[in-house]
Amino acid sequence: PAPPAREVAPPPPAAVATAPKEEEIRFAEDEGPSALGDRDGDGDGGPVLTAAPEETVDLAEEPPPAAAPSPREEAPRDAATVPTPVPLTKLQLTKVAARSPEAAVAAPSPKAAPRPEAVSSTAPLLSELAPSLSLDDERGGRPFVLGEGRFSVAVEGEILTRLDGVVALQGQVTFQPEMKRFRGRATDKPFGDGPSRMVRARGRGVLHLEPADKRIFLAVDLGEDSAYFRDENVFAFEEPVMFENGRVPSDIAPDLDLVHLRGQGQVLLSLPGPLRSVLVRQDAPVTVPLTHLVGWQGNLTPRVVPLLKSPSGESLRTAVELGGEGFALIALGVR
Repeated sequence: PAPPAREVAPPPPAAVATAPKEEEIRFAEDEGPSALGDRDGDGDGGPVLTAAPEETVDLAEEPPPAAAPSPREEAPRDAATVPTPVPLTKLQLTKVAARSPEAAVAAPSPKAAPRPEAVSSTAPLLSELAPSLSLDDERGGRPFVLGEGRFSVAVEGEILTRLDGVVALQGQVTFQPEMKRFRGRATDKPFGDGPSRMVRARGRGVLHLEPADKRIFLAVDLGEDSAYFRDENVFAFEEPVMFENGRVPSDIAPDLDLVHLRGQGQVLLSLPGPLRSVLVRQDAPVTVPLTHLVGWQGNLTPRVVPLLKSPSGESLRTAVELGGEGFALIALGVR
C-alpha cells in the first residue's frame, strides 16, 4: 500500500511592517494637518512639512493617490508621490519636540513675576519730621530768599508787597493798602485790585509765600538805575525804591498798566517763565507780543500796535513796539 501523505506545515505569516515613529508636529495657528514624508535613505533627513489641500498651493501636477492598503499591510510609500513642499512662511508651522506630562509639569515658568518691595509701615515721628520741613532759612540780610521750595519776604521796617500766595507770617507785621502815585504824588486809585493789591508792610517779620500757578519768582537789583515793568509782573520791592504808576494808551486793546521803578534796592518779579532780553537800537525797533512782555530798560518809547489783523482789519493779536536805545525784557515759556 502507498505510504500516507506527510502533512506540510503552513508557512509562518509575514511580519507586519512597523511604521516608523513619527515626530510630534504642532501648529502655530489653527492650520490644517500636514503630510509627513518618508525619511531619506540614509536616515539623516527630518520630516518634510507640506500643505494640506486647503492651502493655496498649485497641486495640479500631483499624481493621483495610491489605492488604500489592506488592513494587515501598509501601502508602500514612494518618494515620488510626496507633494511639493510649501515654504514655512506660508504654512506658519512650528515643530516642537514631544514632552511627557512629567516634563511639562516640572518645566519652570518662562519668567517669574517680580516680588513687590517691602513697604515700611513705620510712620516718621512728627517731632523729627517737622524740623526737617521747616521753611526757615539763613537770610544774611537779604530781603528776598528764593530757594528750592522756599520763598520768603523779610520785613525790616517797611516794604511794599502783594499778599496773594502768602502761606505763613512770622513776627509782628501790619499791612496798609497802597495807592498809585503819579508825578511824585499819591492818587486815590488803588495800586492793584483784589487779592493782588499792593500793600505797605510795616514791622519786623517774614512772609512765607508760594508763587501762583505757572509762575516763578525772580529777584533783581536795580543798582540805582530805572526800569519800566508791567504792573502784574511786580510782586514786591524795597522801600528805598521809588515808584510811579503809568500806562500806555491804546485804541486796539486795553491800556497797558506800567510801574516805573528807580533808585537803589531789590525788586521781586512774578513771571510766567524765564526772563530774557532783546537789544533795541535806533535803527532796529523791537516788537514784543503782550503775552511775553515784562518791561524794558533804557531810553525807549512804547507803542501798542497790532501784530496780526483779520481780513476786515480787526486786530487779532496785540504787541508793543519799542523804539530807541535799551533792552526789551521778555518772558519765555508762555503758551
